[in-house]
Amino acid sequence: MNSFDLKSYLSSKREQINEALDSIFANTSSKIVKAMKYSLMAGGKRIRPVLCVAAAETVGGQFQDVIRAACALEMIHLFANP
Repeated sequence: MNSFDLKSYLSSKREQINEALDSIFANTSSKIVKAMKYSLMAGGKRIRPVLCVAAAETVGGQFQDVIRAACALEMIHLFANP
């Protein structure tokens, strides 16, 4: 029986989510977007988007299927809780 390593899973998904968040604003030079990206990329556990991805994977979905929704959850959370 394979054991599930939660710490590794969270770390891996957090890294993938950070890459996806970073890519959303990659091709812009707007000062407002740079400020948004600064706040968004300041760190965090990324629990909400990880849960979104985990829920999708649990029912057979793929990371790529839900990454935009997962990123949106993180952006909404940041907006609502600066």
